[in-house]
Amino acid sequence: ILADNLIERLPQNIGKLQSIKNLILDGNHISSLPDE
Repeated sequence: ILADNLIERLPQNIGKLQSIKNLILDGNHISSLPDE
Protein backbone atom coordinates (compact mmCIF):
# COMPACT_ATOMS: atom_id res chain seq x y z
CA ILE A 1 0.00 0.00 0.00
CA LEU A 2 2.81 2.41 0.92
CA ALA A 3 4.60 1.69 -2.36
CA ASP A 4 1.40 2.36 -4.32
CA ASN A 5 0.93 5.66 -2.50
CA LEU A 6 4.53 6.70 -3.20
CA ILE A 7 4.19 5.81 -6.88
CA GLU A 8 0.97 7.83 -7.08
CA ARG A 9 2.64 10.80 -5.40
CA LEU A 10 5.77 10.72 -7.57
CA PRO A 11 4.26 12.64 -10.54
CA GLN A 12 3.01 15.35 -8.18
CA ASN A 13 6.37 15.62 -6.41
CA ILE A 14 8.24 15.73 -9.72
CA GLY A 15 5.89 18.48 -10.92
CA LYS A 16 6.53 20.46 -7.74
CA LEU A 17 10.30 20.01 -8.09
CA GLN A 18 10.16 21.16 -11.72
CA SER A 19 8.12 24.22 -10.73
CA ILE A 20 10.55 25.08 -7.91
CA LYS A 21 13.54 24.58 -10.23
CA ASN A 22 11.93 26.83 -12.85
CA LEU A 23 11.27 29.52 -10.23
CA ILE A 24 14.90 29.34 -9.07
CA LEU A 25 16.18 29.49 -12.67
CA ASP A 26 13.90 32.46 -13.40
CA GLY A 27 15.09 34.19 -10.22
CA ASN A 28 18.74 33.64 -11.16
CA HIS A 29 18.07 34.93 -14.68
CA ILE A 30 16.34 38.06 -13.37
CA SER A 31 19.00 38.71 -10.72
CA SER A 32 21.75 38.26 -13.33
CA LEU A 33 20.33 41.05 -15.50
CA PRO A 34 22.05 44.44 -15.19
CA ASP A 35 20.13 47.04 -13.17
CA GLU A 36 20.94 49.85 -15.59
